[in-house]
Amino acid sequence: IYMEPASVDLGDVTVTASNIVNKADRKIVFPNQQQLSASTNGINLLNTLQLPRINVNLMDNTVSLTTKESLQLRVNGVKVTEQELMAIQPQDIIRIEYIENPGLRYENAGAVLNYIVRRYETGGAVSFNLLQSPHKAMGNYNFSSKLSYKKSEFGINYMGMLRHFDDMWREKEERFLFEDGRELIKQEIPEPGLSKNDAHQLLLNYNIQPNEDNYVNISVGYARRSYGEDFYSLLKNNWYPDQTIQMKDLNHSKNDRPWIDLYWSRSLKNKQSLVLNAVTTYIRSDNVRTYQEMDSDGPIIDVLSLVKGDKYSFIGEAIYEKEFSKGRLSGGIRHTQASVNNKYSGTLSFANKMKEANTYAYAQYAGKIKKFDYSLGVGVYRSWLKQEGFEEYESYTFRPTISLSYLPTSNFYIRFNGSIENYSPSLADISATDQYIDSLQIQRGNPYLLPYDYYKFSLNSEYKFGKSSLSLWGMYMNFPDAIMEDSFWENGKLIRTNNNQKQLHQLMGSLTFKTRFFRDIFNLSLTGGGNYFVSEGHVYRHTYTNWYFRASLFANYKQWSFLYEQYSAFNTFWGEQMNGGENGQTVLLSYRHKNWVFGAGMFNPFTTTKYQVQNYNRYASSNKTSSIGDASHMFILQLSWNFNFGRKRNEIQKRLNNSDTDAGIMKVNK
Repeated sequence: IYMEPASVDLGDVTVTASNIVNKADRKIVFPNQQQLSASTNGINLLNTLQLPRINVNLMDNTVSLTTKESLQLRVNGVKVTEQELMAIQPQDIIRIEYIENPGLRYENAGAVLNYIVRRYETGGAVSFNLLQSPHKAMGNYNFSSKLSYKKSEFGINYMGMLRHFDDMWREKEERFLFEDGRELIKQEIPEPGLSKNDAHQLLLNYNIQPNEDNYVNISVGYARRSYGEDFYSLLKNNWYPDQTIQMKDLNHSKNDRPWIDLYWSRSLKNKQSLVLNAVTTYIRSDNVRTYQEMDSDGPIIDVLSLVKGDKYSFIGEAIYEKEFSKGRLSGGIRHTQASVNNKYSGTLSFANKMKEANTYAYAQYAGKIKKFDYSLGVGVYRSWLKQEGFEEYESYTFRPTISLSYLPTSNFYIRFNGSIENYSPSLADISATDQYIDSLQIQRGNPYLLPYDYYKFSLNSEYKFGKSSLSLWGMYMNFPDAIMEDSFWENGKLIRTNNNQKQLHQLMGSLTFKTRFFRDIFNLSLTGGGNYFVSEGHVYRHTYTNWYFRASLFANYKQWSFLYEQYSAFNTFWGEQMNGGENGQTVLLSYRHKNWVFGAGMFNPFTTTKYQVQNYNRYASSNKTSSIGDASHMFILQLSWNFNFGRKRNEIQKRLNNSDTDAGIMKVNK
């Protein structure tokens, strides 16, 4: 018997594996071709990935954690903004590291998203993204370009945002209890108002890599934002039920922020590395608020607040890392120096000058024992503040952290994190300044606020089965001596300020189910969760519970993709106030043709954009609902173009970036 060789065509063979790998402190996410083809930039790619606790707002091009903790965004280890993620072409993304357990290096971050992208050796890339409503004054615009030549790379990035809405409403009821027992109830009957939010940012970048061990980066940026809210209402009160007066509350602000960023990294012998970064920033702020109550004879109450602020800051940071066969040692130091000069004028006039310095040093070791991963770290935080006319203060905080992970199989893991962290009062909170809110209320800064430590514990686990997974997440935080609301009567006026109160307890949890079905064309993600708060001041105690859900369906077939997302309000509570989120939906259908993507959709097709704020103060409780009609039932058009040329390779990238965006001025809102 003789056997003759023969060729048999088996057709296409596809090997499918999970595109998410669980590690001790992170998820390694490898976007598949469907997800990359359905995306136009690094922001909307996250919508297709449907990562737990990650919230993507396509209207504002922002990314956040549903838990309201801070989220750091990085590219090849570099801290960046959402605008810089908009410049990333999806096909250049190798993987995304979703660091759910950030170490001491990331300070108080709740999580980190680190994009690992390719770098051009020659050639370059150009991209353009536009999201525009044809019937509303709403648009997002982004243009970026990179050009590589030999060992150098030049880049430019522009971001623009336009929001002009003339269908904004504020409905509010306030109850005032005076010291003599009288009660005043004020009710706002809303009339159409205006909202304006324009932003522009330009970033120029140059980097050079003279050899494999050295990398130098220079960035120069400028950002401008102007924001305005004009509320109009008819005002009534129970003391004069037959009288109706006109009220207007106008808030306008402008912020200019240029900065320079210098960076250098070097790889050393024996798996060691050193990173140095220096950033200097100037922030110029102008805020104007006008509050008036008027009858037919003219203004009864007229409050004017003008604030001009200048802030200069410097941030310097150094990081050292050493890898061993069974672990990694890292350490670093970060120093921030700032000088603030604010001038308040109008109904009340003040001027204050402040200087602050914060230094943070840490060391951390991460290792592995069989199926257990662990990390132990310790940090020391120094805070110093000097306000003109007051004594300076200085404080030191000891910040240990521990993390334990158990990964018995590739389909299951459980992780525990514990840490002691620190919060320092903001420059706005400690400003020795009074500003009128209305005829009865004054907002006052408190220069005697003290930093405080808080305790944070979290438990996270995930189980995969087939094409589905279940993720369980929970967190408890305790804030002793938390800086929270403190209100009291003084000379017939209600003073709204902050003080170090007893404590706040916060318990949060969520369960996420994800699955792929029908030849992996459809991807479904369902999340349900709850928040529980106990706020204890020196003279008050409040409890609050919030339940929420989030559902996302993503489908991709050939050149077509479809996204539907719906979510309920994620509310938080602090001091005596509940701050509500929004209920919303997003529908988007897009088609890809070569380097172009055309899309159409709608924001909030079934609901009106609303935000609710409730205050439970015993002297001045309130219930406020703000809504933006123009942001609801909004039809949108999407246009994107991505083009690149040249060959690619992986190289050493900038691994550190710092920025300062806090102007340090007190803002007054009603």
